[in-house]
Parts: sequence; C-alpha cells; structure tokens
Amino acid sequence: MFSGNPEEIRSVFRRLHKSESLPDFADLNRILDAVNETLSNENPLIRPRDSSKAPGGLLLLNPNITTVLVPDLHARTGYITSLIDLEISGKPVLERLA
Repeated sequence: MFSGNPEEIRSVFRRLHKSESLPDFADLNRILDAVNETLSNENPLIRPRDSSKAPGGLLLLNPNITTVLVPDLHARTGYITSLIDLEISGKPVLERLA
C-alpha cells in the first residue's frame, strides 16, 4: 500500500480522512501490516530492544534532528493529515521523513 512516495501516502490519509465509513478490511490490513513491519524493524540504536528482544519503549533521539512528538491518534484522521503537511524549516513533515 505504501511505496514511500509522499504523494501516495498523502493521498491515502486524505482518502481515509474524508471517508464516512470504516476503511475496507483489506486496506486496513495492508496499513496495519506496514505499521507492524516498520515498528518491528526499527533500528536498535534508536529504539533499544526490551528483555524479549522486541523493540522497547525507549527512544534515543538525535539532538541534531528536529523531533516531532505526536500523541495517540485514535481515529483522529484530520490530525495526521494536518501533521504530514505541517512545514518545518520550509519542508513538509512527510518529506522530512523520507
């Protein structure tokens, strides 16, 4: 579902935000699979492993990189669509994540 193309990602989030119904089951599964894949493969130098060797709850942030702390979203699709377009130093957050 997510190729890493910022416009494709932006389009998916906007479509989900404008929808008046729950996402299609297959779409939701693809989104969740992408999230789980990302979280399970985080760099242990940034997110050290816990005692069971899974990514832990601690993040070691680089002080030389701008950090954006995002609260739990819990179906606030408007929040994420606004966040990805938020500009920091003249560049949208979504492009900074690439």
